[in-house]
Amino acid sequence: MKRVQLLRHAKSSWDDPHLEDWQRPLNPRGKKSCQLMAPALIKAECDFQNIFVSSAKRAKSTIKRIEKALEKKIAWQVDRELYTFDGEDLLCWLMKCDDTMKSVLVVGHNPALEELLLWLTGGEREMPTCAFVSLDIKVEKWGDLKPGVAQESVYLYPKGLPTWNQDAHPRSDG
Repeated sequence: MKRVQLLRHAKSSWDDPHLEDWQRPLNPRGKKSCQLMAPALIKAECDFQNIFVSSAKRAKSTIKRIEKALEKKIAWQVDRELYTFDGEDLLCWLMKCDDTMKSVLVVGHNPALEELLLWLTGGEREMPTCAFVSLDIKVEKWGDLKPGVAQESVYLYPKGLPTWNQDAHPRSDG
């Protein structure tokens, strides 16, 4: 059995029109999302063993901020092939993974993540910024992936967390 975990980068800034797409940083909402998602990822038993991150600044910043919020060192590596917006590119990358890895966590971009998710599960699922999904796949080798072979086990996104509204709109008790 294999496990694929997908994490879309957090919300990025469009403030500087002179930046190339891959250079865009996170905006304040994106930074907050990373802070809120970190403990939720631990509760969801996110596997932080084999983490592969797009070369885009916003993707690297997402994993760095999650790591900081967790207050523990996690090993991750940048892979330029993951800076793609095409789900077929992600599928080809995944099918070439080392079979000794039981799970991988990919930090990437839409629409590639949603396209890969649709192909693997056979069902549509939105991946808003900083969303996380974990898929259990009944194959022994990454190269044996087929359409609809994955079962979703976890789906999280910042605005779906109870803490999102508490932090955004603190209650006054008095």
